[in-house]
Amino acid sequence: KRTGIPEFKVDWCSQASADQRSGRAGRVGPGHAYRIYSSAVFTNHFNKFSVPEIAETPLEVVILLMKNMGIENVETFPFPTPADRDALSAAHRTLENIGAINQDENHSITPLGQSLAYFPVAPRFAKMLLLGQGECLPYVIAIVAALSTGDPFIRNIFVEYQDQLEQMPRKFSRFKEKEEEEIKAKREALRLRRYAIQKIHQQWGSRTSDLIGWLKAIGAFSYSGCSEQFCSSNQLHFKTLKEINSLREQLAYLIHMHNNN
Repeated sequence: KRTGIPEFKVDWCSQASADQRSGRAGRVGPGHAYRIYSSAVFTNHFNKFSVPEIAETPLEVVILLMKNMGIENVETFPFPTPADRDALSAAHRTLENIGAINQDENHSITPLGQSLAYFPVAPRFAKMLLLGQGECLPYVIAIVAALSTGDPFIRNIFVEYQDQLEQMPRKFSRFKEKEEEEIKAKREALRLRRYAIQKIHQQWGSRTSDLIGWLKAIGAFSYSGCSEQFCSSNQLHFKTLKEINSLREQLAYLIHMHNNN
């Protein structure tokens, strides 16, 4: 089902991509390629070829950039791999709803759309930047940077916690008393670790919105001098927050240039 919401999904590469990468070994001298997966995984779980980029890119961005370049009829553009018709129609509707293109036959770009194309973020986020003015603008920039980058909180620890619990046996009939106590102690340690992480995350929480928590974390990270130790102590993604901070600076500069022009 198409929702129009982009997602970052970690998956296996394609067989063609794996073969291309293994070909790098021995290119300039004797070499070997060691794969960290079995031949059964390679055969049964890898697609033969990678999904074309046009099928995984939000088409609103593509269409708006093409319109801004003067390419009016996107539907008939000779893409190497044709874009999905339904996805193109949905992207056009999104751009019409935010006022980036006109609701005419050619879907021509509007002055607002030309301004939105100036920013290196999704059109919906770019409109947030243009609407955010005055004292709220720094907060809007931070929210847009976070939405464009990703969740700054470390949450996969809960998945790892659940996996570790499931791997531990629940029945101890085959275990000696000492081994049984060790497993119970490990279970309790995992529960305490999860509780401690939840308590750390609660300091950033908000009853009204997750984005308020994100804003608190982004602000505290900047105040700490972009410290990696700060992120480690507060269960935050250092690389994600660093990228958010970099994008904030870029967007603030672009808004300043846009307003001056």
